[in-house]
Amino acid sequence: MRVPLSEQSDESLFELVQKGNSDAFSVLYDRYDRRVYAYCLRMTNQVTLAEDTYQDVFVKVYEKRESFSGGNFARWLFTIARTTSLNAIRDRKYTEDITEPKFEPLLNSSGGMKTDWFLKEALEKAVAALPDEFRECLVLRQYSGYSYQEISEMLGISLSLAKVRVFRAVRMLQKTLAPYIEDQHDE
Repeated sequence: MRVPLSEQSDESLFELVQKGNSDAFSVLYDRYDRRVYAYCLRMTNQVTLAEDTYQDVFVKVYEKRESFSGGNFARWLFTIARTTSLNAIRDRKYTEDITEPKFEPLLNSSGGMKTDWFLKEALEKAVAALPDEFRECLVLRQYSGYSYQEISEMLGISLSLAKVRVFRAVRMLQKTLAPYIEDQHDE
């Protein structure tokens, strides 16, 4: 009996993709499209750039499908997303598109929407202001749901360094957002 594509593992699906099965690629795309876009948005902090980066990621995944030699597909995918995002950040011009929406939805770690727009905007700016290595670890942990072990493997750093970077990123955010949070309690 044949297992439906939707019930197959990522790795099994990607083996089919490598053999030219476009339906398997569609299933993988559907599984990861929101998480990859959220990752790109958090890394680039610019909607237009995130959209372009997100599309580039999936194009690269398909174009480089033969280079996947097994292992964890999600790690391989997010390694491509990481490299593509960092390249996009490096290559972007230092001008901001004035038409870009300032109140882009910002998800909390449980996937729900925050309700305070000012706090949301402050959080978005604070995350964007984090040094790349801290922002990247925080995004992978809080927004993409990866374990510290997976983060350390994806980034090629030690487990303890992955934990330290997430901890420090959270501390930096707490310090930056303290005035906003205090204002919330005063109301």
